[in-house]
Amino acid sequence: MAITGRNVRVILIHIATNNQQTVDAWLKENQVLFASGFIYGEADKVLQRWCVQALPWLILTDRQHVIVAEGFTLSELDEKLGHRAKN
Repeated sequence: MAITGRNVRVILIHIATNNQQTVDAWLKENQVLFASGFIYGEADKVLQRWCVQALPWLILTDRQHVIVAEGFTLSELDEKLGHRAKN
């Protein structure tokens, strides 16, 4: 699955109980170049407000940031990107 050149932005949200320094070290060690964020406090409540029903929760938006697909698996991403390109 190649997303380079497909005008796709990947954002990682971390919800585990690790501290941010541990996560930052893991991201650097594994050369993860995606933007990332960290949920502080009660992650369950945040995920509920965001309507996240499973992890990972993938969301695909158009250029205007309107959601065009969500809740699909990583193996379905190529299909979703192909469908998005046709619309």
